[in-house]
Amino acid sequence: MNPGPEPGSDPGLDPGSNPSSDPGSNPGSDPGFILSLSHPELLADIRTLQRELKELEQKFGKAQSDDGVFAASRQRAKSSFFAIMRPRLRKQNPAKYVDRSALDRDLMILQQALKNKVPLEETYD
Repeated sequence: MNPGPEPGSDPGLDPGSNPSSDPGSNPGSDPGFILSLSHPELLADIRTLQRELKELEQKFGKAQSDDGVFAASRQRAKSSFFAIMRPRLRKQNPAKYVDRSALDRDLMILQQALKNKVPLEETYD
């Protein structure tokens, strides 16, 4: 004999389902809903802070990518032909290379002659 539906249960629902687990079924269980009823000014503040947080996260992501680009650029500059060869060439003839334009002109010629490859050994400098 089937005792029938339990008191307080809906006979159309699956016996294992819990009607209160659906967030849309009971708006009183949603903290945002309760907050909007009792303190609407706080809800507006929370939304404003959430927007600001999202904007700051986006700015942070952009700053991180900009930092990566800057670090890569700085690394390339450190290993560039001119950055490495300028002091080496100046050391060869300090009197001639007092003028930076003469040094850079000779560096450009040297860069073309060496096909932008920095000589590893400084013994012949």
